[in-house]
Amino acid sequence: MAGVQMLHVPYKGGAPAVVDTVAGQTQVLFSAGTQTLPHVKAGKLRLLAVTEAKRSPLLPNTPTVAETVPGYELAVWYGAFGPKGMPADLVARLNREINAVMSLPEVKGKMNAIGVETATSTPQQFGTILRRDADRYGKLIRELGIQAE
Repeated sequence: MAGVQMLHVPYKGGAPAVVDTVAGQTQVLFSAGTQTLPHVKAGKLRLLAVTEAKRSPLLPNTPTVAETVPGYELAVWYGAFGPKGMPADLVARLNREINAVMSLPEVKGKMNAIGVETATSTPQQFGTILRRDADRYGKLIRELGIQAE
């Protein structure tokens, strides 16, 4: 979107990628805050921007990529999944209980401390996010001709 050419360096996980960026082996890293925030706080990495559509309440002075590259958005999310055909009443109960736990002040505090904003949703809302992301990234993969290695 920005017209910048970058060399993709594949890693077998976020931790080795972070280590190489801290060591100066790579120049830029796109990663979840859970892996990078401790290094940012220690002054070993410089946080340039967040990739979500809006500034993070956890990092209000950090700009979004979209403030420089309009329309850019890449959100990292976590979700709970179960087997296909799981009974609707069980799905509803699990959703209710997980949302209750994620809303507890002590859970929110611990998650915020590692750079994770908690959110609650319904299975239908989460499904909408999944479909939107699959469409968005599927289109991007096809446009760029990305192949699995």
